[in-house]
Amino acid sequence: MASLPRRGLVPPLLWGLSLFLSLPGPVWLQPSPPPQSSPPTELHPCHTCRGLVDSFNKGLERTIRDNFGGGNTAWEEEKLSKYKDS
Repeated sequence: MASLPRRGLVPPLLWGLSLFLSLPGPVWLQPSPPPQSSPPTELHPCHTCRGLVDSFNKGLERTIRDNFGGGNTAWEEEKLSKYKDS
């Protein structure tokens, strides 16, 4: 037959168990606060438009510099004369 626990030992064990369960858990089990995120930095609409206009102007300058600014009609008539009447 199994030995029964002494009655004098059960109340302190229950008291200790209830005390243990009422204590807060370890720090690593505590929920962490959500990280503070900064709002994404967006350019002001004026800055966006200015960047678009500047990019367009640079493209125009590159077109003029690289001689893509329109056709050279005299050269086309001389070099591509066989396509003139097509």
